Amino acid sequence: MPHVLNFVFRVFFKLDKETRLFFGLPYRLHSEDRKILDRKLLPWFAARNDVKKVLFVGCDSYTVHYKEYFLEDEYWTLEPDPLKKKFGSRNHIIGQLEDLANYVSENYFDLIICNGIYGWGLDEKEAIEKAFTSCYNCLGNNGFLILGWNNLPERTLVPLSNIKALHLFTPFEDLAIGGPTIITQTKHKHIFDLYRVKKKTNIDY
Repeated sequence: MPHVLNFVFRVFFKLDKETRLFFGLPYRLHSEDRKILDRKLLPWFAARNDVKKVLFVGCDSYTVHYKEYFLEDEYWTLEPDPLKKKFGSRNHIIGQLEDLANYVSENYFDLIICNGIYGWGLDEKEAIEKAFTSCYNCLGNNGFLILGWNNLPERTLVPLSNIKALHLFTPFEDLAIGGPTIITQTKHKHIFDLYRVKKKTNIDY
């Protein structure tokens, strides 16, 4: 019996991406942008003493392992599709980023990771403004925002330079990880923008 179990175990972990997708099993992406997120950004933020409450926005089979970076922290996920709840954390929200304040109190999170959301469903200016204002409201003073997006015309119908809510943040950089803008050499021209919350002020829009 142990030999049979070992065989099944090896087969399971050697399944290719397409097979895992078919069965809805977790897997990891190995593109350059995901390597930067997996090997540089997430470990660096996870090691910080001022990052204890984390929200990852958007869930799928290839995001399941991100919780492993924050085992000592309070890790949340948010996803509007209820069928993807199985890929989320124990602290999972079924909802839109625009409505984040309906689920947690102000100044709650230390880090919000919003990768592949802007330009992939979050496309209208009003919704984008509301989403990043919600991020600001739900991040504590000096909280961090990682924004990953594709610099393609069809994914940037509303340029980020036109989004007022991002003025509530200041660009952030560190020698260990780079920034404030990290440009990847991928066919999707994926970019990571790193932000930190400015001192809290009244929002008048």
